Amino acid sequence: MPSERFLRLNEEKKKRILDAAYKEFAQHPMEDVSINRIIRDAAISRGSFYTYFEDKHDVLMYIMRSHKRQETEDIKAMLKRHGFDPVSMLDELVYYYVREIREQEKGSRINILSNAGLFTSEDIKDLCDDSGDDLADWIWEEMDRSRLNVESPGVFRAAVVHFRLLTAMTAARIVMYPEKEKETMDIFRELIRVFREGVEKR
Repeated sequence: MPSERFLRLNEEKKKRILDAAYKEFAQHPMEDVSINRIIRDAAISRGSFYTYFEDKHDVLMYIMRSHKRQETEDIKAMLKRHGFDPVSMLDELVYYYVREIREQEKGSRINILSNAGLFTSEDIKDLCDDSGDDLADWIWEEMDRSRLNVESPGVFRAAVVHFRLLTAMTAARIVMYPEKEKETMDIFRELIRVFREGVEKR
């Protein structure tokens, strides 16, 4: 994690450093990431960099955690707009992921994989594999507080994980085959309809 000294920097300087690091990770696989390029683009000294972060893994973990926090906040906002009904907000989530994938294709998303296709560290792998339990727990609590009809916490958490995967896969197919967008969304909505119908019959 970044040092207190980094966290105390003014917002403009923090943004300049993180933008430089983000650009470097987006353009190069992890083993080719250069701290020299980061400090040059950020206009800071090498010594300053190491008073802010331990190494390139440290700055990458900070950026990725920040991105996951933002994603979680975005999903919470979608859920609020849809009355805390996870099923009804899935269309919106599909296109959220479509935008994310397209940004990655343009090279403005972090390239965390090595040429061998392996994660750079167990910490980063764990962060990427995170099932979103905190988000699932938050949704459960909000729905329970609203006295909406929900399954047990364990079943609900599993459903949230599976629907996020299904939504991400649907978004990926839309990006790969844009001419089949309507067909893809029709299939996705039918799967959701069958799921909802099954829940309502319980």
